[in-house]
Amino acid sequence: MTNGQLLLGIGIYANIAISIGITAYFQYKKLEELENHLDGNESVEWNRRVWGCGYMGRLMRLNMIFVTLLMARRLHRNGHLAKDEEKKIPEKLRKKLLVVYAYETIVVLSALAFHFTIVSK
Repeated sequence: MTNGQLLLGIGIYANIAISIGITAYFQYKKLEELENHLDGNESVEWNRRVWGCGYMGRLMRLNMIFVTLLMARRLHRNGHLAKDEEKKIPEKLRKKLLVVYAYETIVVLSALAFHFTIVSK
């Protein structure tokens, strides 16, 4: 492994650590606010009851809110979400959550690409 590859690997794994930190911030600081905006939504209430307040529970609850934002039209069509219910979440907070998930997706894909192209050789 060359120095450039090593620095690339360190950069990717530093981004993974940053991603975990951002996720923890949303889980422990913003999750309650997000859920309060979607109060009365069956999926959010069910996830809150079933998953609880542990790390995985908070992650699953946050993921449900992300799915609600990402697939609002489909959930509305299937009767799982009232019309424009996802718009109860303030625009700024919605955008932050979508940007965080986009960032995390890029980090995971880059880590996989790094592993399969450089590390596994």
